[in-house]
Amino acid sequence: MHGNEVLGREMMLALAWYLCDKYREKDPEVLKLLNNTRIHIMPSMNPDGWDIATRSSDNSWMAGRGNARDVDLNRDFPNLERIFQKNLETMKPIKADHLFDGRLEHQIQPETRAVIEWTLNNPFVLSANFHGGALVANYPFDDTLDGSQKKYTASPDDNTFKHIANAYASHHPQMQQGAVCGGDDFKKNKGITNGAAWYAVSGGMQDFNYLGSNDFEITVELGC
Repeated sequence: MHGNEVLGREMMLALAWYLCDKYREKDPEVLKLLNNTRIHIMPSMNPDGWDIATRSSDNSWMAGRGNARDVDLNRDFPNLERIFQKNLETMKPIKADHLFDGRLEHQIQPETRAVIEWTLNNPFVLSANFHGGALVANYPFDDTLDGSQKKYTASPDDNTFKHIANAYASHHPQMQQGAVCGGDDFKKNKGITNGAAWYAVSGGMQDFNYLGSNDFEITVELGC
């Protein structure tokens, strides 16, 4: 997602190697997983940003965050919360998926368009979007419905999302123990947070995948 946050990229490459190696070794757990589950792995959504960060002498946290046009791809997706909010206000039957009607409020980036098409053409059920800089499992909504900068904003599937986030955080050796990067400490919430309760993100991938498709996505911050 962000080119200068490399942990997720390396972890996905390692996961691909692990699954292939263990499948060839006929590991029972991996055999069961791959024979019964369709798995897609995208090591990097932003290879240009990664290249910029790799070549740059600038050590700031912004170097390579955006794509080649310096656009933050996690602010570039259609904002479907507005449609969701309008449905609430007009008392229309509340839907929590397939809200994307194809209309775009701005010229989206090629990387964003590719991911949208990928998501809408595949019936994903679960996904994780990996970032770096904090240590927490973040779940929808990422954006607030009233324009607040920071406010717990529950989705219709809030309990399910908390369960998914807890499933990840509880199996991580450090995530439930609190911050290790000097940033926000999520220990009191056992390593999980509602995205908008942390800070509001408009146009994020997590909320688009949830509201635009079948996909229950969480955002995982992997640490420094």
